[in-house]
Amino acid sequence: MTLDSMIKKLTPLEVYDLSKSSIVYAELAAFSVGLDVQRNILSELLKEGFIATAESFGIEAEEKLSGVVRDDLSLDKRREMLIERRSLSVNDFTRQGLEKILGFMGVEGEILEYPQIQRICLDLRGGDYEDAQREWIVSQVQGLLPAHLEQDVVFSGFSWADSDDNGYSFAYMDGKGYTWLYIDSFVQKGE
Repeated sequence: MTLDSMIKKLTPLEVYDLSKSSIVYAELAAFSVGLDVQRNILSELLKEGFIATAESFGIEAEEKLSGVVRDDLSLDKRREMLIERRSLSVNDFTRQGLEKILGFMGVEGEILEYPQIQRICLDLRGGDYEDAQREWIVSQVQGLLPAHLEQDVVFSGFSWADSDDNGYSFAYMDGKGYTWLYIDSFVQKGE
């Protein structure tokens, strides 16, 4: 490709012998191999430099900025989430904005507002999140929401019915000294 372009540009000059057996042709052929390698590298960098066209390391680099590579999702879903994240603005700290945040984090849940105590709760019950995923979700919520906004992120949700079904009394649970976050996991998964 590059060789053809160079030959086409030099032919009108009629200065060089551009026949395939000439030294000039051989030098141009050697240069074109190196230039083609560089062109391919630049093309890949250009493609990976934009969320809309990235397919591998460009998507991963963008995801790492928010702390987690979501290779468990389709490429289109990953792009959609990154574009949504980039579109977040100061006007997005409404209920719809919080739903948008949940969407680009790839989680589903209910947003509960308690204006009398100036607090919101992101209720993510129903999702089977590993501990590392829970930590990431909490860190994202804390990093994205305004600092003055008090928030709670609830995952499994403690249920006394679950505790009773597992035969755990209040005294037993209280005696463990667990945090509520740990109790959510403990009751759902059992000991």
